[in-house]
Amino acid sequence: MSIRMKLISLVGAFVLVLGLVITGVLAASSQTITMNGSVNFNVTDKSLWVKEVRMQESGSDPVVVSNFTPGYINGDFNFNVGNFENNHGSFALYFDIINTTTDSYIVTADYSELSSSVSGVEVYITNMITANSETITEITSTTEVTTTLELQVINPNLAEIDLSMITINIYNGVLAELEYSFSDSEARITNCLNKDIAEIAIIPATIINELDGKTYPVTETASMSLYNCKNLKYFITENGSNLKKIGDFTFLSCENLTNIDIPDGVESIGYMAFQQCYSVISIELPKTILSIGDMAFQNCTNLISITSFASIPPTLNSATLSIVPKLTNIYVPAESVDAYKTASVWSSYADKITAII
Repeated sequence: MSIRMKLISLVGAFVLVLGLVITGVLAASSQTITMNGSVNFNVTDKSLWVKEVRMQESGSDPVVVSNFTPGYINGDFNFNVGNFENNHGSFALYFDIINTTTDSYIVTADYSELSSSVSGVEVYITNMITANSETITEITSTTEVTTTLELQVINPNLAEIDLSMITINIYNGVLAELEYSFSDSEARITNCLNKDIAEIAIIPATIINELDGKTYPVTETASMSLYNCKNLKYFITENGSNLKKIGDFTFLSCENLTNIDIPDGVESIGYMAFQQCYSVISIELPKTILSIGDMAFQNCTNLISITSFASIPPTLNSATLSIVPKLTNIYVPAESVDAYKTASVWSSYADKITAII
């Protein structure tokens, strides 16, 4: 599966939406939304073919983007959507994609940057073939079958928005089948049911308990929940994550884990959580992190850098970073460099601690 199992920013389909900016503050009356810029796809192999792109204003029929040229999602792949009239502040972009492989691709949308700057905006990416309204969408593994991905933007406050703040991520691989337990107010991940083949673990913000029909925030990966998922490469959390704790042994012996998304909100990382994750090269700790467990990164033999966004050094003990032979850089907030260099245990790595640039 090599490099094509990398994340494709559809900025990669919308992030290097080089400037894809909706100009002007949308008022209740009709306005022209100018969407000048390029949508860039970035995949290393020629596997997904984009056949057509359409744009639809709320309440209107989709309009084909006439200046779009079909092609493989590979490297620089651009189109300019031009101008269209918008009366509502809500619209959709449709991408007709042909999967020319026998692989499945998992698609998610990240709009956290946009939602933090524009109140009330919601973004959905859906698969119109299966009428799937879930956040996670699949481009099927049936060769030459077209899948239509819909990017829907709902902007109830009619505020100006910048589409380059929306990222559509495409991953090639097998989705982990996760098992949950429920308490009175929250859910926790307890197991992966397809450990032998799972390559992508996507942690939802919430999950419905089929026994009572209620929706619960997913707040924790329980002890050993992803232990020994030998093929796992991606750990991804959905937009609006409620995750607070990564439990003991969560990723123990996940030998191929390379991409780790630890969202803001996570406060603790448990005992031996990442031990023997040989493929991890770098890891980022959120600003909310308070503590890191004993031997959490032991035998992460290729871990080169740790970035901590926490202004107060999280607590850890002397064994937390033991047997991390290639650890070279520890990046921390500029205003906290001295605090880290003098904090318990962190001080042993003072020569590696520098400011986040």
